[in-house]
Amino acid sequence: MFPISESMQSEVGYVRSIKESFQDPLDKLSTWQFNDIENPYDTYICSFNGVECWNSSEGRIPQQLVTLVRMTTFTVANNLLSGPVPAFAFSMFPRDIYANNGGLCGYPLDPCESGGRDPFISMMEKFASRMSFSELSEATDSFSENNIIAIGETGITYRGTLSNGWSLAIKNLFNIPHLQHEFQFEITMLGTFRHKNLIQVIGFCHEFNGRFIIYKLMPNGNLHDCLFSSNINMEWPLRVKIAVGIANGIAWLHQNRVVHRGISAKCVQLDENYDPKISEFGKATTPNGTLNGEFSVPGSYVEDIYGFGMVLLALVMGKKHEEFISSFESIDYGDMFGLISELQATGDCEDEMCHFLRIAKNCVECDSGSCPSMVEVYQMLIDTTRYDCDTENEIQFAK
Repeated sequence: MFPISESMQSEVGYVRSIKESFQDPLDKLSTWQFNDIENPYDTYICSFNGVECWNSSEGRIPQQLVTLVRMTTFTVANNLLSGPVPAFAFSMFPRDIYANNGGLCGYPLDPCESGGRDPFISMMEKFASRMSFSELSEATDSFSENNIIAIGETGITYRGTLSNGWSLAIKNLFNIPHLQHEFQFEITMLGTFRHKNLIQVIGFCHEFNGRFIIYKLMPNGNLHDCLFSSNINMEWPLRVKIAVGIANGIAWLHQNRVVHRGISAKCVQLDENYDPKISEFGKATTPNGTLNGEFSVPGSYVEDIYGFGMVLLALVMGKKHEEFISSFESIDYGDMFGLISELQATGDCEDEMCHFLRIAKNCVECDSGSCPSMVEVYQMLIDTTRYDCDTENEIQFAK
């Protein structure tokens, strides 16, 4: 999508570069013909198949702009625009980017008047399937307490079963105003991104002032309960697999400019094969700083790196987050084998555990001058482990 401008040279060059960088076996881009002359303005790209132009001085702002997840700068100030503004979830743009457009409405501007199809719902349907309240009520036996599987900071999650046999996890968000943006962010982000170590959003519901997010049910629950509230004996190879998967997922998020801001054992769901799926994206945002930003800065990458370090410690030593806060400073590498003896390690497996503990320590104690990136953490885990980790959906490095 391109705004119509008096000077189209940059737009033409951009479209030309797109065609040159793609293979087109089905000849879908046959209409993309460029005049081979010095002055490219004669090429009218708005007639090209698949290209949609937008006059940015008047009319409505296309809602499809919300799909541009890497966009960091945007302004339509001082125009004659009207209608709802795009419901951006990946960027918190200020009000002044819409200045002097008297007909615009919607967050962060004044709410739009009701009437006709809700543009918010229309936008959300581009990322996930819309489900009705009656469908969810039937799937959960009218949201029976017997179907509650989790109660968190943002809502209550129920187990549900559709008429076709599908098992779902249905989160009913609390009726708190600020959760509206988090609701939108989570559906937009998880509906856009696909990765083997991220939870999958199946759908959503927004009726009767209720907000529901529907996920695929993870049969083995969350990592915290598996470690501390069950009789599951998690052998060391399984712990390695889970640690590598979590690191892969976080590193992939960081490569795509998303900070989770709530990494813990409770936000890691385990599927039928105990593959980890990162969930609970209610606090997620785009980073406010660089990799080496201070930990105290909300939304910095370091926040996730610290959280992963605590999860890795829990996996290696079998201790809860709060047990490390007061005692981690006293860990002596000379006594490290004793600290992990509870895992009943045998043979040279102890050496690998020691390496994992050192990696965890680097994550927990990182500061503005010595913090590894999650890509580096993931690579250290891969280089350290003796086990064959599935590298499908491995991190795709940003160029």
